[in-house]
Amino acid sequence: PVIDPRIELLRRACKEAQAIFTSALKAPVGQAAMRYLRERGLSRRIIEAAGIGFAPFDALEHHRCKDSEMLADAGLLIGRNLLFANRIIVPVADEQGRPIGFVGRRLPGDEKGGKYINPPATLLYEKNKVLYGLDRARRALRSGKPLILVEGPLDVIALEQFGIEGAVASSGTA
Repeated sequence: PVIDPRIELLRRACKEAQAIFTSALKAPVGQAAMRYLRERGLSRRIIEAAGIGFAPFDALEHHRCKDSEMLADAGLLIGRNLLFANRIIVPVADEQGRPIGFVGRRLPGDEKGGKYINPPATLLYEKNKVLYGLDRARRALRSGKPLILVEGPLDVIALEQFGIEGAVASSGTA
């Protein structure tokens, strides 16, 4: 099969976006998001291990890829606007653990849009073909444990924090 040459560019765009989002969570702009995560009982260790971040409205202004078409192709922009603005960001990984997309979780008190926003389909991410956490749940599968389907990625992460392996979440309602 012919591999689209843009795939590597999209992978790099997602990897850099994840670094920007995780940095923002640690910055003053991410305080409300960090407070919410801590109130949900997530430790700093699991927050960092899961790559959770925050997307302020201007998050991608410093992204190395200034090509808005490429950022849209990576599922980060809708038009010229950041898809996940002012949301907690959880990276969605492929089977090798590489970020291929993001899920945005709204903050308490923000009633705009759904609780979770999933990215549009991209060359890397198709929500009907991806289970969040499957890359980490493989160890449980190999040892014969069943998968546990939960509502969203933060539920998967919370179960992992307490040593429960095999949790996955669907990518939206599709």
